[in-house]
Amino acid sequence: MVGDHGVVAEEVGNWPQEVTAQMVYNFLRGGAGINVMARHTNARVVVVDIGVATKLKSHLNFYHGR
Repeated sequence: MVGDHGVVAEEVGNWPQEVTAQMVYNFLRGGAGINVMARHTNARVVVVDIGVATKLKSHLNFYHGR
């Protein structure tokens, strides 16, 4: 489950808000650590949008939870 939070607006977060969308696309491409673990256990990674500020493109393993 992925989403943005208001901490970035307070300049407390480590990364800009655009990083959230970049990470989502990395999950969907299979390039993240969770994808490696999923491949080793024969699990499917499903990304659920529960509040990403950026409008994201649709994908087979992407659920817009809003």
